[in-house]
Amino acid sequence: YFVCFRKDIIVEKFKFPTPTNEKVSLNDILETNPEAKIIDRNDIVIKKEFELKKNIFNEFELPNKPIQIGIVNKGGQGERIYDPNGHAITLSAHGGGVGSKTGLYKIDKTIRKLSTRECARIQGFGDDFKIVSSQSQAYKQFGNSVAINVLKAILKNITQTKTLEIQTTQTDIMDNKQLIGSQTAKGGFENEDDIAEKFNNYKNDIEAQKWLAIMGYDYSKVETLQAITIPVRISKEKAISFGATPEKIDETIKYKKADIQVQLEIIVDNLIYRENLSLKKANKGANFNQIDKRPVATYQDMWGFNDSICETLKKFTGEILPSKGEAENLKDSRRWYLNELPKSKVDELISFFESNKVLVFNDILKGRGVLAAEWFLVTRKDTKTNTLDWVLKNINEVTNIFSQGKIEVSNRGGLNLCKLRAQRKGGTPDPKSLQFKISPLDIFE
Repeated sequence: YFVCFRKDIIVEKFKFPTPTNEKVSLNDILETNPEAKIIDRNDIVIKKEFELKKNIFNEFELPNKPIQIGIVNKGGQGERIYDPNGHAITLSAHGGGVGSKTGLYKIDKTIRKLSTRECARIQGFGDDFKIVSSQSQAYKQFGNSVAINVLKAILKNITQTKTLEIQTTQTDIMDNKQLIGSQTAKGGFENEDDIAEKFNNYKNDIEAQKWLAIMGYDYSKVETLQAITIPVRISKEKAISFGATPEKIDETIKYKKADIQVQLEIIVDNLIYRENLSLKKANKGANFNQIDKRPVATYQDMWGFNDSICETLKKFTGEILPSKGEAENLKDSRRWYLNELPKSKVDELISFFESNKVLVFNDILKGRGVLAAEWFLVTRKDTKTNTLDWVLKNINEVTNIFSQGKIEVSNRGGLNLCKLRAQRKGGTPDPKSLQFKISPLDIFE
């Protein structure tokens, strides 16, 4: 990467971002049911299978590089096979071979290319990024793309460099407090990486010191602190690195909250403490944000409701489709609203949620396992004034706030679980999942 400034701008303070050296692997971004080309040929040669090894601390070591394990044909470009425990190879917009543009990987005993969504994740695009091109064009576009995460980090440093210059040359024009507030709104709380950075800079960061105080720590007595951004998707190896025991790995992966979490490891008087934070960002005046979504069958496995309730929820989400005759009398031909289903079925559903409110709210807001959220941090941005404030609360208090109210069918036929909203996910990639939403700004009240 090249970073260039105009000649009239002083740039002594600019620095490229410091590498995180985080141990990651291709496994972290793989899809469950990808649309990707599978390779089944007679000239596939696996030279040596890769095995994860433990270091002296009994932790699995992930190699920070691609791991080639075999070839197809003569092993030229696009004909090499890699293990997903290593890094992905560089995506390419062009190139030949049966694995052109993405390379080939042995995943669950299958040799395949990466899907376009997996390529998007490698380049740092979120799952809300819509892939509207054909598969061929999407492969080419992601091969031509830069890594979004790297670009964001560089741009952040550029912005900070400019801001520092403004602060040293316009002291007489702008009040110092107003400048600091502007800096905070532009970069201080933009994402989970910023939150982690503030915690790691707790000795000099006032907000981080306040957060630690709310959590019960005197920052002046903290010996060491490390804040780590936890990926939305984690592998078994990642779960272990975050503290999961072998018995808790599956629970940790399954029940980890979908929201961004920051794990703190604080050493005070030779004792290690870990605190998990769930982060929600919202603009002032915003409504509901997704807090959890899964297929109905997954919730049935989690909460143990009967098949009758499962059928009601699948009709609500559209996983069970109406017949042509049934669809003629529905507001949406793809599914039923709850006020279009038999009253006995709806009463059964509401009775279940009333009887299992604590279980449901804890799983939706807190989760289970070593990566369950213990604290809930909400940031609120006022786009008119470009200022930002925040509130940090214990997860039990947050659960109590959102569990106030009635469980009932809304006027539009949706499901209100006190201050939570349950609805059909819609859109992509999983339109028939059951989605739960909250209004994060309720915490400020």
